[in-house]
Amino acid sequence: MIVFGRNMYGGKGYVKGITYCPKCCKYRKSASYLGRMYYHVFLIPLIPDGPRVRIIKECSRCGNSQHITEDNLPAAVASLSKQAQYALAELLDGHQRLKLDDDDEVSSAFYLVNLVEKMLTFDMGKELAEISAKLRERGLKQLQNLIEGRILEFKGNLKGARAAYQAASDYPPREAKVYMILAGICMRMKDITGAKDAYQKALPITTDRYSIFLQLLEVYSKTKEWLLLAEAYEECFKVRPDLARENLYYKPYAKACKHCAKQPIGALDFK
Repeated sequence: MIVFGRNMYGGKGYVKGITYCPKCCKYRKSASYLGRMYYHVFLIPLIPDGPRVRIIKECSRCGNSQHITEDNLPAAVASLSKQAQYALAELLDGHQRLKLDDDDEVSSAFYLVNLVEKMLTFDMGKELAEISAKLRERGLKQLQNLIEGRILEFKGNLKGARAAYQAASDYPPREAKVYMILAGICMRMKDITGAKDAYQKALPITTDRYSIFLQLLEVYSKTKEWLLLAEAYEECFKVRPDLARENLYYKPYAKACKHCAKQPIGALDFK
């Protein structure tokens, strides 16, 4: 019996990681590598089908991934490097805000942190190590810990990532986003107490309380702190009155009120 089929083969620049799969809606093992589609017989690649491509974050469960052709790869890597070096240069010059091409301004530090996973999937670990070394030399310990945490998180070392994020939260300035990152890794580790503490520390220093209260809904549901859960729902409804008109949100709110003997506010009273 002849086994004939079509599959991706390769392995150059192979990088393993733990990344979020939008198809599975979960964190999964993934692989990024340079490969090419082949028709095969008995799993022996014989006839190429299409150009060589960089496979980005191929999910180990469902196979979902992104592709970029080898011809376009140098430009993509150069663009990532340029973005990272621009953010780094601004930070080393003491500029906390970064101006983008569309004239929007973002945090230089978090812009750089958000590039970490993508750089790793493009096999740019060496450049990230150089960036971390420069941050260490300049004493930018909070950002250094955030980047190291993202690298450890990508490698699946959640315990090490949490320790790095915790260390980052201990350095000034106190940033709500740092606590949000810490809370996120605690939730992945099912450390509900740690997540609750981080979210609550973020609340007094953020301008986006809604996003935090939305996350606290899950936390307070798990800890069964019914009064806090009911109050968190009410905070969300104040910003998004439309949510109070959806059973998905109002029913658990009413249930939380019942548990803590609190009179629920009517869905139409949120304006």
